[in-house]
Amino acid sequence: MVEHLPVLNQAALNADWAPMYFPIVLASLYGDISAGRHFFSMQGLDWGIRLTEPQVTSALVHFLSPAVYSDAGARRCAALVRALYRAAGRTDVRLRLDPLLATPGTLRVAAERRTGNRRIDIALEWCQGPSTDKTSRRLVLIECKFDHHITSKQLPAYRQYAQRQTAEGGYALFLLLDRRTSRTTRSIARNKDWQPVTWLAVLRCLEQELLQEPDEEAGGFASLRRTIWNMANGRSF
Repeated sequence: MVEHLPVLNQAALNADWAPMYFPIVLASLYGDISAGRHFFSMQGLDWGIRLTEPQVTSALVHFLSPAVYSDAGARRCAALVRALYRAAGRTDVRLRLDPLLATPGTLRVAAERRTGNRRIDIALEWCQGPSTDKTSRRLVLIECKFDHHITSKQLPAYRQYAQRQTAEGGYALFLLLDRRTSRTTRSIARNKDWQPVTWLAVLRCLEQELLQEPDEEAGGFASLRRTIWNMANGRSF
């Protein structure tokens, strides 16, 4: 957006308040917003209520589930994981986990996944290789926050669960936030292996990833993404 400021400034000097618009200007941030399957082309859910955090995560898991959407679910899981890494600034693909490398039939995604006496909001897991022991297991844990703080024992407990389930390098931990508070900042400082990302940043990256998938269609999943965007908009970037 900064690189286009000279054009906008000149338009203002010329009193041209509607300069010629090209969708490609915003593509680096949001993807091709002129695409009919972009969530900006969709209406969010308008039920007269604000979705709760568990409702959001359960709905996301439904649209990500390979058990429900078969190949589309697996592609969406992979797109989400790539979006999380991108939003966190983790650009080295060699250090990323990739659900597309899952042994066929092993990819699972769950909401409110039990981790001992606690539950993580979203868990993606799969095996990568012929065996099913912890050296082959991969695990991506996502703790989501809407209008809630992180409790002091949450993140260490989830990390310990991931370490029990996988070998070194076999897990990734993401904290998905609607806003950054001082309390959240302190929690992140004590749990440096968690990658803090915002809903809006992840949604922007996810939209770009999904637009690269020719079989991804407009529909319920896009409407859900627009709904979440509307919930988070104005609170984080």
